[in-house]
Amino acid sequence: MKKSCILLFLFLFLFLNSIDAQDKKIDSLKQELSGISNDSLRCLILNNIANAYIFENPDSAFFYADKTLMYSENKKYYENIGDSYRLKGIVCIMKADTKNAEKYFKLSYKYFRMLNKDDDKYRSAYYINMNILYIQQPNYSKALLYADSAMIILKNKNDSLSMSNLAKLYTNKSNIFNDQGLFREAIECNLKAIELTDKTGEKNRKEINYLNMGNSFGYLREYDKAIKYFYMAENTAKENQNNYMLIKALNNLASMYDKKKEYRRSVEINLKLVDFLDSLHIENKKVLAFVTLSQSYNMLGKTKKVEEFLEKSLKIAEKYNDEGLKLLAYTNYEILMIKHGKIKQGIIYADKALKIAKAQNNLNSLIDIYQSKYKAYEKTGQLDSSIYYLKKYQDLKESIENEKVKKDIYNLEIKYQTAEKEKENQKLQFENTLQKTKIKQTRKTKNIFLFSLILAFILLSIIFNLLKRKSKIYKILVKRFNELKEKEKELKIVKKQLNYSENRESAFTDEKKEELLSKIENEFEINKIYKENISLQKLAEKLNTNTSYLSGIINNTYKTSFSDFLNHYRIQEAVDLFNNPDFINYSTEAIGKESGFNSDKTFVRAFKKHIGVTPSYFRKNNRQI
Repeated sequence: MKKSCILLFLFLFLFLNSIDAQDKKIDSLKQELSGISNDSLRCLILNNIANAYIFENPDSAFFYADKTLMYSENKKYYENIGDSYRLKGIVCIMKADTKNAEKYFKLSYKYFRMLNKDDDKYRSAYYINMNILYIQQPNYSKALLYADSAMIILKNKNDSLSMSNLAKLYTNKSNIFNDQGLFREAIECNLKAIELTDKTGEKNRKEINYLNMGNSFGYLREYDKAIKYFYMAENTAKENQNNYMLIKALNNLASMYDKKKEYRRSVEINLKLVDFLDSLHIENKKVLAFVTLSQSYNMLGKTKKVEEFLEKSLKIAEKYNDEGLKLLAYTNYEILMIKHGKIKQGIIYADKALKIAKAQNNLNSLIDIYQSKYKAYEKTGQLDSSIYYLKKYQDLKESIENEKVKKDIYNLEIKYQTAEKEKENQKLQFENTLQKTKIKQTRKTKNIFLFSLILAFILLSIIFNLLKRKSKIYKILVKRFNELKEKEKELKIVKKQLNYSENRESAFTDEKKEELLSKIENEFEINKIYKENISLQKLAEKLNTNTSYLSGIINNTYKTSFSDFLNHYRIQEAVDLFNNPDFINYSTEAIGKESGFNSDKTFVRAFKKHIGVTPSYFRKNNRQI
């Protein structure tokens, strides 16, 4: 999703920001250049050649942009200089050179501002450039802020170009929101984009919005709505003869019917898609269709059809040597083999899939493969291997769940930052409007004053609501922490059970490691050594081991540094003391020292890092939950 979103933004960037580009062939432009002696016109044609080369040959575009700069700087043609730097920034983005891209975009805006005309045009172009830049990094938080800044300018324009650009920005935001899991926000952006597209009459882009909305509703498990928009995307793609979008729409329709458990309908659409791909002589796109067909036939109990289409998908994936296609085919094929008792063959394909999934860091595929392998080894009676992959499966699943919690918190922070930026932009817009009104309408001072009071009241209301939302978000953080704490207790019990099972059944358990882990847990859980002024060196001496081995054990087992491991126990102690009636009269600083922290600053910093809020805020709001 991230890659497709970046490509979409890049196309938008190139399409929107060619301020002076002309739709001419490169050869004719070069021929025209040979007969021109006027410096101003020569710079313009060189700039048009650079624009024309962007899609065909970025290096040539960079070369001609430099040539334009050479002529333009001598003559102080600021508009050509600005556009040349803009083009160089685009080429740098295409080459993933974000550092130089940012430098060129800033230089571009600097020279555009020297023109002292139509500043909104160049300012919005600069914001869009920076928006694309931060998507490339990727940094969605800043990308959204720049998109919002550009949109504020474009919303005040009523011309068709501004509305078209605004529609594209809404479409791009919807892609980011879908990628972040903010599906309702993505739907709202797509609806706004469709509304603007209807006004400008640009029918050739609506299928993108329909597909995005279908995806959003699919993620929300509102399958009927998703199917409705995928059909709309299919029909629009047919009208516009956009085969790529038509293939996407049919793929998504088949997948959605499969999720609805309407397997016959899913089969029907996938067979239609295969026929369409045959007519276009596109073979590699069939892999996903064949896999979905095998899944549908599996639910319909047609085993031979399942094997037939999985073998077809496997054959095509290996023919094109596409790692993504092979991973899809191998994963589904190994599941089929294991299910039908062909364990050896299933494990072979599971290992092939595992190699690709590790290289791509595809966590969802790794979970499926680990699950298949531990079940396969369990069936063959190889319990050591079964337990090994079961542990791998459980650890990765736990890790993904933790990442999901972090992502939820991150999304809440993004919402808050976006709201803050919107408030700031509204305030700046109000101040600019007020200043222009004072110059043009001096006789209407009373009305302006009244108007400003009303707006000030609105701003205060917005600030109040934002503060209220901030408090609510922090309360959610406190509640999430308490939930995670309870889960951690449950996980400790499960881990002890797993360790017990491994000590009994695993033939290759590292006794020294287990003994040391037991001592560490005893020191922290029972003796509460974290309350002392303990260091890695002191703990190593106490446990009769060396610091390197002790540090490695902690890093590998608990996936954290010794400092964070120590602070984790101290913060847990602090939370317990906050909830202890015997310590209700203790100050927050005193509880920090009681938990093992030497200073209040260290306590606050560590607490905020681990939980997300300050100790004082947690203590106050934890009582209210």
